Amino acid sequence: MQPKSKTQEAYEFLQSYQGLTNPDNLQFHRWLRDGKNLVQTSAADGYILQGFAYNLLGNTILSLDSMKKAKLLNNYFGKVNYAGLLNRLGRYVGTKKVYLFALNYCNKTQWIVMYFQWH
Repeated sequence: MQPKSKTQEAYEFLQSYQGLTNPDNLQFHRWLRDGKNLVQTSAADGYILQGFAYNLLGNTILSLDSMKKAKLLNNYFGKVNYAGLLNRLGRYVGTKKVYLFALNYCNKTQWIVMYFQWH
């Protein structure tokens, strides 16, 4: 069994959490700090972790900016998370472009799961 990365830990927290988040939660600030440090060694993972942390802290604009940086590094998960944030912010034209671009990188089953994940 492999240890979980900080990014995987934050992702699982986001997937299972229901309700309001406390922006003063130290765990979210630790993830933000860890994401900034992780950018030095694994830029895409660091930006995704920062995006998750900013999202939990209630700052969707900085979250979107971090995910966009991961997307620009040609990271598949960065693209999917960036498209999901665009969709939640009501920027549907941008969402469609990113999903269509991501379609080139995944098989049909993954595309269907990705489509329904954000609708």
